[in-house]
Amino acid sequence: MLVFMSNVTDNKIAAAYSTISNGRGEPMDRSPNSSPFANGIAARGCARENAEPGGITNRVFAGVPSAERERLFPALSRVALSRGDLLNKLANGSDSLYFPLGGMIGLFTVMADGRTIVLAATGREGFIGVSAVLGADVPPSRAVTVVACEALALSTKKLQKVMGHNPHFAANLHRYCSDYLTQVGQIGACHALHSVQQRVALWLLLTREHIECGSALITHELLSELLGCRRPSVSEALSVLEDAGVIHGGRGEIEIIDPSRLATMACECYGSLRWRQPAG
Repeated sequence: MLVFMSNVTDNKIAAAYSTISNGRGEPMDRSPNSSPFANGIAARGCARENAEPGGITNRVFAGVPSAERERLFPALSRVALSRGDLLNKLANGSDSLYFPLGGMIGLFTVMADGRTIVLAATGREGFIGVSAVLGADVPPSRAVTVVACEALALSTKKLQKVMGHNPHFAANLHRYCSDYLTQVGQIGACHALHSVQQRVALWLLLTREHIECGSALITHELLSELLGCRRPSVSEALSVLEDAGVIHGGRGEIEIIDPSRLATMACECYGSLRWRQPAG
């Protein structure tokens, strides 16, 4: 069962945080001797066992030899990301790569009038910071935590040195960059060609793919920001889905009743994008 909350009055897609904590109001341990590989890390509120060796669930680290991991961990730090966190406003966020260990981070393009639309989304299958790896300039964008998680952070100042000394890790970075660019193209075509109802169904399902415990919080406002459309259009689409019996709304909550049928009401992009999401 997946439950989305719609009674939260968010007026922006992100609420920037000036400090990063571990969820208990305490600073995260960022000392060089605190290995991010030492302990299992799970998305806050959605505890699950880490699936990969060494306690790291992010796929970019999959298959990286132990010798490379030992060289990597002093350059990495652990951060807790709450829903709505704006990564390029967090401490040193604008010059860091983020490797989610769960949850979902959306990359939004921002227009001059403040309107937004999602370009891509990633969880533990990838990272935020593709432009730094490719050495490319990108238009103004916002990386926003859509589903709360913890992540590994790597300063871009250390990136080239890290890539030079860790070829397997560097190859995995470039492999995800290719997937990311494919995703951006698919989502761009989706925004241009598919209906609001299809895209609402798509993003409910994609968010579900990134949730590792079966529940999450997302607002009508955030869905509107994801799709780049008016909130009443999102509400109308949700009403159609409810009338079809695939979701249920009540007391400000939206429950996905039938994910399989919801998938038939989403656009073809779901099939293309789904395989890029983290396995359950």
